[in-house]
Amino acid sequence: MLNVLTFSTLYPNAARPDWGVFVGRQTAELARSGLAAVQVVNPVGVPPALLRALPAFARYRALASLPRVAERDGVTVHHVPFPLLPGIGWRLNPAAIVHACRPVLAGLRATFAFDVIDAEFFFPCGVAATRLGAAFGVPVSIKARGSDIHLWGASRLPAA
Repeated sequence: MLNVLTFSTLYPNAARPDWGVFVGRQTAELARSGLAAVQVVNPVGVPPALLRALPAFARYRALASLPRVAERDGVTVHHVPFPLLPGIGWRLNPAAIVHACRPVLAGLRATFAFDVIDAEFFFPCGVAATRLGAAFGVPVSIKARGSDIHLWGASRLPAA
């Protein structure tokens, strides 16, 4: 059986149950199909505590307190916080995601030897997943939707 590691910043969780519902459904259906064993790594951008204390950034407080491992629709989800600078730090997100997720993936390999990383979006997930796939010697599949094609497809940043 194929072990698929779904990799997505846009995935439903307790703080944002309506966030990435289509990715959650697709992942749960793949797991239910019996064709693959599936686990999810959900990088979660969390600003520094000083910013989260400000009213403008209050929406990030619940994300900061997500459990590191949860189950949703029969799928194990690993919520991995990474440092986020809202509005200005987006260029740093792929590197921050790789830095935060590498130890989680290393630990996960011991219990879930994933055969492929399935990145749900081109940026920043696909960029980070490509780097992680190279580090762990596994292929990466990347989905491109909407602005993934129109915005990031024309940008030099994802190739960097």
